[in-house]
Amino acid sequence: MTQPDEMLLALDELELALKDSMASSEMMLCRARLVVERLRQNLPFDQTETGEPGPLLALMNREPTRTLSCAVRRLRRAIAVVLRSEGMTMDHVAERLGVSRQRVSILIKDMHEEPSATHVDLERPVT
Repeated sequence: MTQPDEMLLALDELELALKDSMASSEMMLCRARLVVERLRQNLPFDQTETGEPGPLLALMNREPTRTLSCAVRRLRRAIAVVLRSEGMTMDHVAERLGVSRQRVSILIKDMHEEPSATHVDLERPVT
């Protein structure tokens, strides 16, 4: 796969992950409002989410956060590879990414060894 292709795939993955995270955040906001409303009605906390579908409020964003983190890592790797291929020094790449020079080396090595290691299929439902 060419570097521009990897960058485009990483950006596509990031876009999907961000959309998923935004949807999850919206659901969390609705659930939080419900919990606040029920607490203001003096219901015990253990009854504030009774009967609501899905995980508890505190757990709702776990998977979207993991997916987003993976997408950002993939993009960071793609950026490091592209910047190096354009002639940027390891030190300059590290400065641009806000990481150490050693981390840049690891990112580039990981990209060349297993380009799909961080890929998460966002179209497939999580089981």
